[in-house]
Amino acid sequence: TSSAFMADEWEMIGSHNIHWRKYLPSEDFLPTEVFLKIYLIQSIKISRRSSSTTRVYVNYFMTCMVPLIQKMATPVLIAKRNHPWHRLDSLEVADIAFILQSLTQSKGIYATSKFLASLESAQSKLPDLEYFCQNFITPWAHENTTRGKWVKNLKESLGIEVSEAKPYSALQDEVVADLVKAAMPFLTGISADRKPNVFFDDDSVGGETLLDLMRSIKTEVDTIKSIRQQTISKGLTNNSKVQSLLHIHNDYFNQIHFSPNSYRLSHITPSYNNRISEAWFNTFFEHARNAALWIILLTTGLRNSDLRNLKKDCLFFSEKYGLWFLKARLKKTKNTVYIPVGEPTVKAIKLLKWMIQDRETEFLIIRNPLGVGRKVEAQELKSPQIVNLALKDFAASHSIKLDTVSDDDDEATCHCVRATLGGYIGAHSAMAILILKKLFGHSNNLMPDQYVRHNPFVKQFRQKQLEAMHSQTASDIATSIVNRKISGPKAEELLKGLGYLKEKLKNDSLTEMDTHQKLIEILSEIILADIINEQSQTLLTPMGVICMRATNRTDSSPCAASTDALERDKAGVSRAMFNALPSLPNPAQCIGNGCPDALMTEKHSMPLLEQFDWYTNVLRTCTDPNRDMDEDAKQFMDTYYPIVMANGMLTEANDFMKKYGKELRVLYADRKPEGYFDA
Repeated sequence: TSSAFMADEWEMIGSHNIHWRKYLPSEDFLPTEVFLKIYLIQSIKISRRSSSTTRVYVNYFMTCMVPLIQKMATPVLIAKRNHPWHRLDSLEVADIAFILQSLTQSKGIYATSKFLASLESAQSKLPDLEYFCQNFITPWAHENTTRGKWVKNLKESLGIEVSEAKPYSALQDEVVADLVKAAMPFLTGISADRKPNVFFDDDSVGGETLLDLMRSIKTEVDTIKSIRQQTISKGLTNNSKVQSLLHIHNDYFNQIHFSPNSYRLSHITPSYNNRISEAWFNTFFEHARNAALWIILLTTGLRNSDLRNLKKDCLFFSEKYGLWFLKARLKKTKNTVYIPVGEPTVKAIKLLKWMIQDRETEFLIIRNPLGVGRKVEAQELKSPQIVNLALKDFAASHSIKLDTVSDDDDEATCHCVRATLGGYIGAHSAMAILILKKLFGHSNNLMPDQYVRHNPFVKQFRQKQLEAMHSQTASDIATSIVNRKISGPKAEELLKGLGYLKEKLKNDSLTEMDTHQKLIEILSEIILADIINEQSQTLLTPMGVICMRATNRTDSSPCAASTDALERDKAGVSRAMFNALPSLPNPAQCIGNGCPDALMTEKHSMPLLEQFDWYTNVLRTCTDPNRDMDEDAKQFMDTYYPIVMANGMLTEANDFMKKYGKELRVLYADRKPEGYFDA
């Protein structure tokens, strides 16, 4: 503001004015007024809150809290001149809760609670406010919960409708493709050279790209400014190179509904001599800025606040990794992330940096980047609404509707782009959680999971993967059954079913090969239907067997029996009642072919064959009296053989070979010499 500190009204740049005297009419409110003015200034300058948001908080404090504080037996921040007054820490937790309960509007509760939360953090962040709010504590901090949960409970107790938070919806693929197609022409001719300050490709000079047009305009602006500010518009539009480039790109301007013709002043009065208004040049450069914003957002997924907070020196090239990185300080988590970026993003950042007219500003993204006209100062984008509006303006100028995948037709925002990138990574990488955690600067694995779990594209992609996996599993099992390459307790039942199907196909006049293939197809369909309809578990366990347990069984499976017993005893439930409840198998405790639902196949039971091989080698090596070993090996055996024997390894090997030898012979007899599987 340009107003004096103690002025009755503050004229706020980019926001509505604040009428202090309207809500703080008497001199008794002097401590409140000083406190709020310091809060507003430091929140904007130090905490980097937008002026519009801070003004809303201050207004709600004056309209909601001050009238209630004024009625207290010991008012806070209110006193006669030269009399002592009480600071905010005089408010008890119960006082604050009573004040918030007295507010009847949901918006008032939200804004006031946000203000109070900011005061709590201001004790350490805003030095000039420390005196006013030292030792101040909110009800949610006192109860060791979050402000959101506390306010939600309060609203529910007051009967105020609580809006449920919904995940942000991603943009549709077609929309993203259209946006990229519209934004990329602005990057033509920009260099991807490893030096951040090398802006243009050498061969682009004198070309006919949009960048050349922008460069010509900007050069003329810099020249004319040093002569006389008022002649900028006239000088630009009379410049032959600018006029030529405007003509060259006329088709493109018409295509994006951004033609200079609609900004010509000749139709107002002939004396303007076909001049274009200053608004066209400013708006065109803002349009270029908005194109760069889309490219950066779609490739980095930055939050609105973090995008606005990017500095001019955020881009650097790592010789070690051979990659460009974007350095971003995240406002929410207070940490710095280094995001690897590709050439389009590098060019977009260079474009933004090159456009900045005001050399003093530290920010990359600003208002009025070109600075044509009288308002040449560069202003950072403090409000999130400005960024969202800039994104929508760019899309609208290209007739692109920002449709999301939501069925509710939600309006796309900056955070929707974040959800779009999260969904894309989730659909194309098995490392999605780790990548998103690093990329988005999350402190845990739960937050990136939200971007993946709720994204419809990821759901569809993973559903396709799941269906493909189920289909492959069903086909593998069916092939093993028809080839009679199965064993284990479940094998006999399945082979009986195979015989029944084969009998049914005898009358179909099929060749032996056709019958074989038909059996595989029929069994695949049956097994796949069981999996999809969740009629059987059909999962591969760590013991190299497939669990074929029916899901409608309520008795405990052998692998889960011990765990179920512990749970039953802990809950104090009778055995009869507990056994009536469905019980899921516990694959981690699989007992192999000791379970009646276990199936062994040639493809899936290879780990058992490898284990059998290992035990076979142990037995032969340890029991061979004529083994030929060098001195080191003999010393090793003399030292460790007793330990091996003491731990029952040979007994364990014998038991395993007896348990699996017969069934492994069915599956792999053609791979091993005769007698190999005999215990």
